[in-house]
Amino acid sequence: MKGEMMRSISKCQDGSSGSVILLATASALAIIALAAPASAQNRSAAANANEGEIIVTAQRREQRLSDVPLSVSAVTATDIARRGLVSQGDYLRSLPGVNQIEAGAANSSIIIRGVAASPQNTDRGAKATVGYYLNDIPLTGYVLRGGADVKLVDLERVEVIRGPQGTLFGSGSLGGTVRNIARAPNPERLEGHLRGTISQTGRAGSDNEAVEAVVNVPIIENKVALRAVGYLFENSGFVDNVAASTPAAVARANLYGIPELARNDKGVGRDRYIGGRIALLAKPTEDLKGTITYLRQDITQHGLPDAEPAIGKFRQARLGLSDNVGGGSERLEDVLKILNATLDYSFDWGALTSSSSLVKETYLEKREIGTFFANQPPVAQRNVADTEAFIQELRFASKFAGPFQLLTGLYYENIDRDFLNQNLFGGRTNLALSGFPSATITNNFEKNSVTQKAVFGEASLELSQFKLTVGARHFDYDDRTITTNRVSGAVTRLSGSNSGTTYKANMSWQPKQDLLLYGQFSQGFRLGSPVAPAIATCDRDGNGVIDGTTISAGPRTLDPDKLESFEAGAKFTTAGGALTVNAAAYHNKWKGVPINVIVPCGANVADNAGEARTQGIEFSAEARPARGLQLSFSAAYTDAELSKDAPRINGLKGDRLPGSPRYTAFLGVGYEFELGGRKSFVRADYSWIGGFFNNLKQTGIEAGDYSIIGARIGTRFGPLGVEAFVSNLTNSAKPTWVDSTFTGPIQRLYRLRPRTIGLTGQFSF
Repeated sequence: MKGEMMRSISKCQDGSSGSVILLATASALAIIALAAPASAQNRSAAANANEGEIIVTAQRREQRLSDVPLSVSAVTATDIARRGLVSQGDYLRSLPGVNQIEAGAANSSIIIRGVAASPQNTDRGAKATVGYYLNDIPLTGYVLRGGADVKLVDLERVEVIRGPQGTLFGSGSLGGTVRNIARAPNPERLEGHLRGTISQTGRAGSDNEAVEAVVNVPIIENKVALRAVGYLFENSGFVDNVAASTPAAVARANLYGIPELARNDKGVGRDRYIGGRIALLAKPTEDLKGTITYLRQDITQHGLPDAEPAIGKFRQARLGLSDNVGGGSERLEDVLKILNATLDYSFDWGALTSSSSLVKETYLEKREIGTFFANQPPVAQRNVADTEAFIQELRFASKFAGPFQLLTGLYYENIDRDFLNQNLFGGRTNLALSGFPSATITNNFEKNSVTQKAVFGEASLELSQFKLTVGARHFDYDDRTITTNRVSGAVTRLSGSNSGTTYKANMSWQPKQDLLLYGQFSQGFRLGSPVAPAIATCDRDGNGVIDGTTISAGPRTLDPDKLESFEAGAKFTTAGGALTVNAAAYHNKWKGVPINVIVPCGANVADNAGEARTQGIEFSAEARPARGLQLSFSAAYTDAELSKDAPRINGLKGDRLPGSPRYTAFLGVGYEFELGGRKSFVRADYSWIGGFFNNLKQTGIEAGDYSIIGARIGTRFGPLGVEAFVSNLTNSAKPTWVDSTFTGPIQRLYRLRPRTIGLTGQFSF
């Protein structure tokens, strides 16, 4: 196991990719050398902050969390450790105004403030509405649905910024932005840890294990350091495939001459995450710092972990895959590779940062989709997405002595993606019963290239207790797509381009250090994209409109959508930080909403559906009433609905947007103490998620409406630590999401992981 992990970590990018990064880095360094004085003193906000204060970079410069005039939550390294956080779902649902949809590994979508219309079908037509980052590296929009969930190993913090962030973070941050901030190499000390976890999941689950290792090595004291991270997470599945024990599935397999594909399988959805990160820091002077980081994460999931409620809470009756897609059971694989070079130069009146990133992600999904059709023929589907992206950002943040400050930058990205979708008949006999003329139902290949350029900036003026910030981002993009129908041989060339500007204005009033009031207008946007013509079976009467809809069957363009937000908020902190209270109210106007819909012919079609509005209230508080005792509470109300009729998708004004509960709440209690002279802690967390649906009409099975409780206790013996934990203490089996891609007679849904109990041991140095 360890050898396999180290082999994965040791893999590196090809030489040509590295040359691109190094060339961009060298160019940025030359700009820095020409633009800045040779010596300066870097005085960061972190250096001046009181001990225990949280420093964030939500506005692309270091600030105390309590001084940021935005609705921001920070999940610190201590929070990650004390709560045992590993994945997005472990913490996002505990934050006010945030929900997370997880349809298996590498298929997660984040919803903030109700801004979602097709949460399970992001990045194909209707793109993600929340920006997801590792440091300055965007990680959304690369594969079929959602994106890879980078594990929370050796992070400094996670920042969750609510509200549109179109000015500083660009396309995709309509609802907000989630940023994973990794720990930087430390040139001052040797440190690290080895952490291992074993646990057991109840019901249909079994054993789980995890190993993570971190080492930080100063190579040249105070100048050069290397930090390496490796991890392995193996999680049992908790859904049983009972196809061989289900008469309907056996009869279906026999009808099409494939009786051997009706078989049972325990623990469907078991997955393995194996990955690592290595970072080299060079700090030749106090003012100049460069970091090169490489990350790789491989995900393998055996089976898709959805249950069919008609046959049991944790059961499915899924036929195996035919030989024409490689045989075996349903499967998912995702490989993410990142190479980044960052340069920071600080001088008396500002700081210049260059971030150059190369991201490669490959996604493979094989699944059996025959139950989508009325006569349920065996159909094997194979989806492959292969993406390479280059991102370059260069920005300047001032440190002027006066009341005026400036942040400005340039942004460039190029994304090349190949996407293959195959639907193949999986039976041996009675082919005519399937209604398809040949074994190949569809075989479509898409080659897509998107180039985006942007210039952005924010200027602020601070007068006495007031601060005014205005910002804008201008972007333009070109989208080129070639689609090839490998059945008919038809080739379609599509192109689209557009440009636009988003704006922001923020006014804050800070009469004293522990009180901040603010009001803000901000905008967010998503890029549009060309849309290929519908397949012939979707327009059987040949009138140019998809049957049963008013959507054009020909090639067209999905327009960019834009969101405008009005927000007011307050932040209060008592002296010494014994009590912190944050509150915000907002109203969003969302225009040109693109929604993925399943049309009568079975195709997934994206269309600009119309207008929506989301509004709500968020509240969070943290108290430290006694030494070692920490109390956390948050709650949110979210009201998200169409604001106009959307006849193309049969939507009416007042229809609720899918994926967002009206109410959420969280309560956490932590206590640190000494037990026999040893540092110890106990922690308990309670989250409640209200009910929601996967469609505008609020029909079918309701997801959410569940409570989840977790607890953890631990103590240390010098460099050794041991912890015991339980998650989903009450063993709730409520659905977290109802599959929206399968609307046929057999419904699929995803449930909470059953009660899991485990032990963690750690050695630190």
